[in-house]
Amino acid sequence: TVLEVLEQADALASSAYLVAATVTAGGALETHLRHVCDRNGLLPGMKGHGTIEKYRGLLDEARLAGNEIISKGDAKQLTAWADDRNLAAHTPTQFSKDSPAVQLMIEAIRQFIVRTISP
Repeated sequence: TVLEVLEQADALASSAYLVAATVTAGGALETHLRHVCDRNGLLPGMKGHGTIEKYRGLLDEARLAGNEIISKGDAKQLTAWADDRNLAAHTPTQFSKDSPAVQLMIEAIRQFIVRTISP
């Protein structure tokens, strides 16, 4: 499950593999967002390959249309997490977050996922 992948990210972060931990956590978040968008019938409106930002865009459109699945604040946080994940994945030599920051990101993603899992 997505939460099990976050456990893997935790293990990577604990072993000082911070780039891998960030990429893994971002992948778990992306997968979760795809499920959220799918459950809410938003995927037909998406063009191209799914990314955190594309899924956030679909959720933003839903919120603007009166269906608040995630808050505006959550959307801003998604963008920040996407930026961290993309930096780690595409320019790992420029990634400078320390272990506490990566572990905090993983925990915050975990909390976001738990809050947005539909019953």
